[in-house]
Amino acid sequence: MNTTDRGIGIRALIAGTFLQLFLGAIYVWSVFVTPVSVALNWDPAAVKLTMSYMVCFSVIGILIGGRLLIRLNMRVVTLIGGALLAAGMLASSFVGSAQPWLMHITYGVVGGFGMGMAYNAVLTTAQKTLPAKRGLATGISVCAYGFSAVLFAPLVDWMLQSYGVVSTFRILAAVFLLVVLVALPFIGLPKGYGERAATVGGANSGAVSGLKTGQMLRTPQFWLIMASMMLGTATYLIANPSFKTLAAERGLSAAVGTGLVMVAGISNSVGRLVFPALSDLLGRAKTTMLVLGLTAIGGFLLLVTNKNVYLPTAALIAFSYGGYLSIYPTLNVEYFGLKYAGANYGAIMIGFAAGAQFLPIIMSQVSSAPVVFCALGVMALVGFGCMFALSHLGAVRERM
Repeated sequence: MNTTDRGIGIRALIAGTFLQLFLGAIYVWSVFVTPVSVALNWDPAAVKLTMSYMVCFSVIGILIGGRLLIRLNMRVVTLIGGALLAAGMLASSFVGSAQPWLMHITYGVVGGFGMGMAYNAVLTTAQKTLPAKRGLATGISVCAYGFSAVLFAPLVDWMLQSYGVVSTFRILAAVFLLVVLVALPFIGLPKGYGERAATVGGANSGAVSGLKTGQMLRTPQFWLIMASMMLGTATYLIANPSFKTLAAERGLSAAVGTGLVMVAGISNSVGRLVFPALSDLLGRAKTTMLVLGLTAIGGFLLLVTNKNVYLPTAALIAFSYGGYLSIYPTLNVEYFGLKYAGANYGAIMIGFAAGAQFLPIIMSQVSSAPVVFCALGVMALVGFGCMFALSHLGAVRERM
């Protein structure tokens, strides 16, 4: 790659990272819960449900956005997604107390779907910017997305106190649309840029240049990757909402519990950067097995009631979770190629969505916390087994 091409790739990566920092701000919904509940005279439990809609439809946005990337320029897909996110924020400002459930549609469905579309387009582009360091490029992009909540949570909280719910939604809508329009000209890459099979560590030398989603679904590699993601992320998704409660049960103060939430957010962001960069050196499958192993350790350590053990345990779980969200996009490229990476990653994310929606519900039916913690550790170990099997299957050859 010559100097000019490298400059184009770095420029696109920087602009995309800047945009990801704003796209991830939709995850600060927890800051909105109390103000929205009061403003709309709405049950807080129903307000919180907006987050579930957002997560679910963001995955649908990733899937459909990935399909659109096959036919449309990434700038077009990013613009559509960003516009929908801004439109969802703006529409949320008009939701009244007579029909508060519309917030599920405006913020959850429209905003979540648009964010997912734009996120996938930007992430897929990031994976092309530094072909020799695909893991690092992916990690930078996903790290910015994850760090967004840490940055925007106090800012949005201040805006809500200073300007109220309606004005905050409208300000965010304007800012999001402006950021998309400003970053858009710098994100695109020349046609075919960076589209070569990832062969990091020689693990997948000879892998396909681009497997279509239908072809991918017929491979055991896909099911092993999707299953390991679903089982591995369960520990964080189930434990995270209770981090503060578990801290109190172990004798830690409310202030420490609140601080732990921020530490978990930072650990999450650091994991998104460290693990994909490490995978450039160790290989994707081995690094993913490391993440799953650390997750299993974290799950079993939750059984320890000592408060001094709990703090690093929570940080470890969050750190590992960040690894999943940054390594799996690179696994997708390594095993199934870059050409249809956007669409294929959307299919892999169905496993994440299924785990996020159903595993917490299943675990909530278990009354014994130690049993839940053991189950989390065991699920991560099963995920480790899936990745071990994947590492022995090797690349998908272009035979379909």
